Amino acid sequence: MNISDEELNRLVDWIQLYISKVKEIDSTLKEKFKTTNPLADWCSRKVSQEGVFAINGKRAFYYFHGIGCRISIGKEQIDFNYGINGRIDGFDPWRISLFLRDKSDDPLSTLSEGEIQNRFDLLEDKDVIQKTARFPGWHLYYFK
Repeated sequence: MNISDEELNRLVDWIQLYISKVKEIDSTLKEKFKTTNPLADWCSRKVSQEGVFAINGKRAFYYFHGIGCRISIGKEQIDFNYGINGRIDGFDPWRISLFLRDKSDDPLSTLSEGEIQNRFDLLEDKDVIQKTARFPGWHLYYFK
């Protein structure tokens, strides 16, 4: 397996874009529901498990699940989990592969979850990302 630094850097760029979109979504959900913690409000039934909202003038669908939320904006799918202390900047190979699926202009969009995991392992070896191994979000990686 020969993975170039250029490819790893592109993956890092995509992960950073994913995180910025998650932050924007979380901020929009907080504003929509007038809350500081949309997940807790869903768990306590103050917020509906699924629904529609607008983000940047586009219609978006949300669906809360477990410790996270899935957003659909057109063809784009963004799924994120709330991690330790409500962190939303965590990611894993499955969520990044889902995010990349509609990015057909980049060869990374064709990578399987396992192939992305291989690249995560390299990024972890290079001290770029790390896992917390703590609940909630024991499976999530974060930038160092």
